[in-house]
Amino acid sequence: MATESEKEPATLYTSLEQGSESTEDTREEELNTSESKTSNDSEEERHRELEKRMIQVQEEINSLQIALGRKNRELAEIKKQLGITALSQLKEDVKVGFREIKESKPVQSTGKFFRDLGEKITSSGAYQSAASALSTAGEKTGKALKVAGAKTSDAFGRAKTSIKEKIGKSGSEESGVAAVSKSTADAEAKYDSEAALEQ
Repeated sequence: MATESEKEPATLYTSLEQGSESTEDTREEELNTSESKTSNDSEEERHRELEKRMIQVQEEINSLQIALGRKNRELAEIKKQLGITALSQLKEDVKVGFREIKESKPVQSTGKFFRDLGEKITSSGAYQSAASALSTAGEKTGKALKVAGAKTSDAFGRAKTSIKEKIGKSGSEESGVAAVSKSTADAEAKYDSEAALEQ
């Protein structure tokens, strides 16, 4: 059997081992705690720095807005002294805007495209033949209307003369209204027969 003095070193060693393990665990916990405190402290410090920077930027913006307001008032006073009104300035801005749009590449390329397209269409054979056909049809229609107008004018002229003769006769068998009706009917019949012959 082992004596107590023999047991003591083994127990002592075991208790020392357990103590050193608990000491290592404690040290690791302390390190983790101090690291988390350090990271929390650095995050809080970074947050405070960002808040300070934000306040500084806001103050700069406010200063710039005040300076810009002063410059706008000064500009308005100068324009007033020069006689430049808001309406005249608007007109000038619109004029410049239209000029810029007109001179822009997309508008110019679109205009060139349509000019080229128009030239291609007017120089095509189909367009030329259609234009020629329409021109010929227009000429024929114009001639036909001229002939019809002349014949109508002649017919009315003869009817007018005939009516005057019949109304002018004294003691005629027909009354004036009947003579006009007959004369108009005769003129219409003559015109219809001439038109039928031309067709």
